[in-house]
Amino acid sequence: FAAAATRLLDRTPYVTPIAGFDEAHYAPLHPLFMAAVLAITNRSLVAVKAVQVVLGVVTIWLSYRIGRRLLRNDRAALAGAFGLALLPELIAFTHYVWTETLFTTLFCASFLFLLRVAEKRSARDAGTSTRFWSVSCGQYQRSAARPETSCDG
Repeated sequence: FAAAATRLLDRTPYVTPIAGFDEAHYAPLHPLFMAAVLAITNRSLVAVKAVQVVLGVVTIWLSYRIGRRLLRNDRAALAGAFGLALLPELIAFTHYVWTETLFTTLFCASFLFLLRVAEKRSARDAGTSTRFWSVSCGQYQRSAARPETSCDG
C-alpha cells in the first residue's frame, strides 16, 4: 500500500512495483488516504502509522458509543470497548499499514449514525450514515465493475 501511495504522489502508473500489474483491485481509498498523510508529513511512513493508531483509538471510542446506544449500560459499553482495545488484530492492524484500520473506523462511524437514524428518524443522520457507508464500502466498487482486476477474478 505504501508503494501505491508513493506512486500516486509521484504521478507514476498505478501498478505494483514487483509484479507490474494494475493495482485497481486494491482499495482506492486507503492509498489516497496514505498519499495525503505522506504528502503532509514529507513522506513519513511513521506518521502514517501514527495516524493509523489514532484511527484505532477512534474505533474503540466509536465501539463504546455503539455499545452504549445498543445496551443502554455504560459498564457494558466500557467492557466491550476495553475488549476491543485488547484485541490482537486491532493492535496489529493499527501498526501495519493496511486498509482494515481505516475501513473499520468508517464502518463503525456509519453504524453509529445508522443507530441514530433508527432512534431519531433524522434525514441528516441518514445522509451521514450513507456517506460513511459509501466511503467505507466504495473500495469494492471498482473490483465489482472490473472482475479481471479483482483478487477473485
